[in-house]
Amino acid sequence: MKELAMNAGKTNRGGDFTERVRLNQQKLRDSLKSHYDFIVCGSGSPGSVVAGRLAENPEVNVLLLEAGGTDEIELKWTVSLKNTPHELV
Repeated sequence: MKELAMNAGKTNRGGDFTERVRLNQQKLRDSLKSHYDFIVCGSGSPGSVVAGRLAENPEVNVLLLEAGGTDEIELKWTVSLKNTPHELV
């Protein structure tokens, strides 16, 4: 059994990742409006398609929300490879 752990909050490529995330989130918060014509909840494939189609109309304001987790989480994957090539647990 192999365990792979990555700490997304401490990735450091081309600068401090955590600081870049914080600045981006602040910029996004500052650009929120007090009124939207449409609010789409969930930015998975369906939500993204709906929000994209609505946003094609320049006369409307669309807010796409994604609950998602924090950007500072520890990601862990546990992979068990068995003799059968089609079995991934």
